[in-house]
Amino acid sequence: MVRNKVNKEEIFNHFKETLGVIPEPLRLLGEEAPDALQGYYLMRNWFQREPPEGAMPKKYKEILFVALDIILGAPVEFAEAHVKAAIKAGAKSQEISEAVVLTLMLAGMPKYMSTGYKMIKAALEAEK
Repeated sequence: MVRNKVNKEEIFNHFKETLGVIPEPLRLLGEEAPDALQGYYLMRNWFQREPPEGAMPKKYKEILFVALDIILGAPVEFAEAHVKAAIKAGAKSQEISEAVVLTLMLAGMPKYMSTGYKMIKAALEAEK
């Protein structure tokens, strides 16, 4: 049983507010396994704490999400949502570009060609 229970509508609103979308996989998880969604949400909220409770500002956490989404092959729209959240939190497109170059060094040109360059474009668009 999950402590600090939050209803799925509140969780869905959280994703809508922070990412601009309710990712379909999370919507389905909320419908079919709401306790699993709760656990993910609580862990994500712990990670998303801003200083002084958390160690890193949100923009850096969102940049990490972008880099990891690229390396792990997450759907492009998820990485783009994190790009927009990073820009909204104060990141600059140059910071996103540097994170993308890191993924190029670690995961290679195929990841850059399939997702990485799209994140640079998304950052430039979100920054406007």
